[in-house]
Amino acid sequence: MGGSLSIKYLGEGRILDPRIKGSVTYSVLLNLKDSGDQLNKPVNRFYTLRILKKLIKKVRVKAKYYPGILDIEGIDQIKTFDDFRHKYTLPLYGFPSIDVFYEKASFDQFLPSLSVPVFVGNALNDPLLGTKCYPKEAAKQNKLFYLQATLKGGHVGFIYQNKDYRWMETRGAYFMKEVLIIS
Repeated sequence: MGGSLSIKYLGEGRILDPRIKGSVTYSVLLNLKDSGDQLNKPVNRFYTLRILKKLIKKVRVKAKYYPGILDIEGIDQIKTFDDFRHKYTLPLYGFPSIDVFYEKASFDQFLPSLSVPVFVGNALNDPLLGTKCYPKEAAKQNKLFYLQATLKGGHVGFIYQNKDYRWMETRGAYFMKEVLIIS
Protein backbone atom coordinates (compact mmCIF):
# COMPACT_ATOMS: atom_id res chain seq x y z
CA MET A 1 0.00 0.00 0.00
CA GLY A 2 2.98 2.35 0.13
CA GLY A 3 2.59 3.66 -3.42
CA SER A 4 -1.16 4.02 -3.12
CA LEU A 5 -0.94 5.93 0.14
CA SER A 6 1.83 8.14 -1.24
CA ILE A 7 -0.39 9.11 -4.16
CA LYS A 8 -3.30 9.80 -1.82
CA TYR A 9 -1.12 11.96 0.41
CA LEU A 10 0.33 13.91 -2.53
CA GLY A 11 -3.02 14.40 -4.25
CA GLU A 12 -5.28 15.39 -1.34
CA GLY A 13 -4.56 19.08 -1.67
CA ARG A 14 -2.70 19.38 1.60
CA ILE A 15 0.25 21.72 2.11
CA LEU A 16 3.34 19.57 1.78
CA ASP A 17 6.59 19.84 3.60
CA PRO A 18 8.85 21.69 1.13
CA ARG A 19 11.40 18.89 1.34
CA ILE A 20 8.97 16.59 -0.50
CA LYS A 21 9.91 16.94 -4.17
CA GLY A 22 8.15 13.92 -5.65
CA SER A 23 7.53 10.21 -5.41
CA VAL A 24 8.62 7.00 -7.12
CA THR A 25 6.17 4.10 -6.78
CA TYR A 26 5.78 0.62 -8.22
CA SER A 27 2.99 -1.93 -8.54
CA VAL A 28 0.32 0.52 -7.41
CA LEU A 29 -3.29 -0.62 -7.03
CA LEU A 30 -4.72 2.64 -8.32
CA ASN A 31 -8.27 1.34 -8.67
CA LEU A 32 -9.38 -1.06 -5.92
CA LYS A 33 -12.51 -2.32 -7.69
CA ASP A 34 -10.56 -3.20 -10.80
CA SER A 35 -7.82 -4.86 -8.77
CA GLY A 36 -10.41 -6.78 -6.76
CA ASP A 37 -12.00 -8.02 -9.99
CA GLN A 38 -8.55 -9.06 -11.19
CA LEU A 39 -7.87 -11.01 -8.01
CA ASN A 40 -11.25 -12.74 -8.25
CA LYS A 41 -10.19 -14.42 -11.49
CA PRO A 42 -9.48 -18.14 -11.02
CA VAL A 43 -5.95 -17.73 -12.42
CA ASN A 44 -5.11 -15.41 -9.48
CA ARG A 45 -6.70 -17.52 -6.74
CA PHE A 46 -3.25 -18.29 -5.30
CA TYR A 47 -2.62 -14.59 -4.61
CA THR A 48 -6.11 -14.03 -3.22
CA LEU A 49 -5.80 -16.88 -0.73
CA ARG A 50 -2.29 -15.87 0.25
CA ILE A 51 -3.26 -12.26 0.98
CA LEU A 52 -6.51 -13.25 2.72
CA LYS A 53 -4.60 -15.67 4.94
CA LYS A 54 -2.39 -12.80 6.13
CA LEU A 55 -5.37 -10.47 6.66
CA ILE A 56 -7.30 -13.10 8.61
CA LYS A 57 -4.28 -13.76 10.80
CA LYS A 58 -4.06 -10.02 11.58
CA VAL A 59 -7.77 -9.87 12.43
CA ARG A 60 -7.41 -12.82 14.81
CA VAL A 61 -4.57 -11.04 16.63
CA LYS A 62 -6.42 -7.72 16.77
CA ALA A 63 -9.60 -9.45 18.02
CA LYS A 64 -7.72 -10.49 21.15
CA TYR A 65 -6.84 -6.86 21.86
CA TYR A 66 -10.28 -5.48 20.94
CA PRO A 67 -12.87 -7.94 22.22
CA GLY A 68 -16.40 -6.98 21.28
CA ILE A 69 -15.22 -4.82 18.38
CA LEU A 70 -13.84 -7.48 16.06
CA ASP A 71 -16.01 -10.57 15.74
CA ILE A 72 -14.11 -13.53 14.35
CA GLU A 73 -17.15 -15.80 14.15
CA GLY A 74 -17.37 -17.06 10.56
CA ILE A 75 -13.90 -15.79 9.69
CA ASP A 76 -12.93 -19.17 8.23
CA GLN A 77 -15.73 -18.87 5.64
CA ILE A 78 -14.12 -15.77 4.07
CA LYS A 79 -12.98 -16.73 0.58
CA THR A 80 -12.88 -13.41 -1.31
CA PHE A 81 -11.80 -9.83 -0.67
CA ASP A 82 -15.40 -8.70 -0.92
CA ASP A 83 -16.31 -11.21 1.84
CA PHE A 84 -13.55 -9.70 3.98
CA ARG A 85 -14.58 -6.15 3.17
CA HIS A 86 -18.25 -6.82 3.99
CA LYS A 87 -17.38 -8.41 7.32
CA TYR A 88 -14.61 -6.05 8.46
CA THR A 89 -13.69 -3.09 6.24
CA LEU A 90 -17.16 -1.64 5.63
CA PRO A 91 -18.40 -1.68 9.24
CA LEU A 92 -15.08 -0.70 10.83
CA TYR A 93 -14.55 2.30 8.56
CA GLY A 94 -18.18 3.34 8.16
CA PHE A 95 -18.70 2.60 4.49
CA PRO A 96 -22.40 2.02 3.74
CA SER A 97 -21.71 -0.26 0.77
CA ILE A 98 -18.97 -1.93 -1.21
CA ASP A 99 -19.57 0.49 -4.09
CA VAL A 100 -19.02 3.49 -1.82
CA PHE A 101 -15.87 1.84 -0.45
CA TYR A 102 -14.47 1.38 -3.95
CA GLU A 103 -15.36 4.95 -4.90
CA LYS A 104 -13.92 6.58 -1.78
CA ALA A 105 -10.92 4.32 -1.19
CA SER A 106 -9.47 4.08 -4.69
CA PHE A 107 -6.37 6.12 -5.33
CA ASP A 108 -6.75 7.03 -9.00
CA GLN A 109 -9.07 9.85 -7.92
CA PHE A 110 -6.04 11.71 -6.51
CA LEU A 111 -4.02 11.73 -9.75
CA PRO A 112 -5.52 14.94 -11.19
CA SER A 113 -4.61 16.95 -8.08
CA LEU A 114 -1.02 15.79 -7.54
CA SER A 115 1.12 18.62 -6.22
CA VAL A 116 4.57 17.17 -7.04
CA PRO A 117 5.84 14.81 -9.77
CA VAL A 118 4.92 11.16 -9.22
CA PHE A 119 6.28 8.16 -11.13
CA VAL A 120 4.24 4.94 -11.21
CA GLY A 121 5.82 1.81 -12.67
CA ASN A 122 3.20 -0.91 -13.13
CA ALA A 123 3.91 -4.18 -14.92
CA LEU A 124 1.30 -5.38 -17.38
CA ASN A 125 1.71 -8.92 -16.03
CA ASP A 126 1.05 -7.91 -12.40
CA PRO A 127 -1.64 -10.31 -11.11
CA LEU A 128 -2.94 -7.70 -8.64
CA LEU A 129 -3.62 -4.95 -11.17
CA GLY A 130 -6.67 -4.54 -13.37
CA THR A 131 -6.75 -2.43 -16.53
CA LYS A 132 -7.73 0.75 -14.66
CA CYS A 133 -4.39 0.59 -12.84
CA TYR A 134 -2.74 1.77 -16.07
CA PRO A 135 -4.40 5.19 -16.56
CA LYS A 136 -2.65 6.31 -19.74
CA GLU A 137 -5.03 9.20 -20.35
CA ALA A 138 -4.44 10.59 -16.86
CA ALA A 139 -0.69 10.50 -17.55
CA LYS A 140 -1.18 12.36 -20.84
CA GLN A 141 -3.32 15.03 -19.18
CA ASN A 142 -1.23 15.60 -16.06
CA LYS A 143 2.35 16.81 -16.37
CA LEU A 144 3.03 15.69 -12.79
CA PHE A 145 1.96 12.08 -13.35
CA TYR A 146 4.48 9.78 -15.02
CA LEU A 147 3.21 6.28 -15.83
CA GLN A 148 5.35 3.48 -17.20
CA ALA A 149 3.63 0.18 -17.95
CA THR A 150 6.26 -2.50 -18.51
CA LEU A 151 5.53 -5.82 -20.20
CA LYS A 152 7.06 -7.81 -17.35
CA GLY A 153 7.78 -7.28 -13.71
CA GLY A 154 4.95 -9.03 -11.90
CA HIS A 155 4.07 -7.54 -8.55
CA VAL A 156 7.15 -5.64 -7.38
CA GLY A 157 9.45 -7.95 -9.33
CA PHE A 158 11.22 -6.07 -12.11
CA ILE A 159 14.27 -8.34 -11.92
CA TYR A 160 17.17 -8.20 -14.36
CA GLN A 161 18.66 -11.59 -15.12
CA ASN A 162 22.21 -11.99 -13.78
CA LYS A 163 22.33 -8.53 -12.20
CA ASP A 164 22.76 -7.45 -8.59
CA TYR A 165 20.18 -4.69 -9.00
CA ARG A 166 16.63 -4.34 -10.24
CA TRP A 167 14.96 -2.25 -12.92
CA MET A 168 13.10 -0.39 -10.15
CA GLU A 169 16.36 0.94 -8.75
CA THR A 170 17.73 2.17 -12.06
CA ARG A 171 14.41 3.60 -13.27
CA GLY A 172 13.75 5.31 -9.94
CA ALA A 173 17.22 6.86 -9.90
CA TYR A 174 16.74 8.11 -13.47
CA PHE A 175 13.37 9.69 -12.58
CA MET A 176 14.84 11.37 -9.52
CA LYS A 177 17.77 12.73 -11.50
CA GLU A 178 15.92 13.83 -14.65
CA VAL A 179 12.63 15.02 -13.17
CA LEU A 180 13.11 15.85 -9.52
CA ILE A 181 16.64 17.27 -9.51
CA ILE A 182 17.13 18.81 -12.96
CA SER A 183 13.69 20.38 -13.38
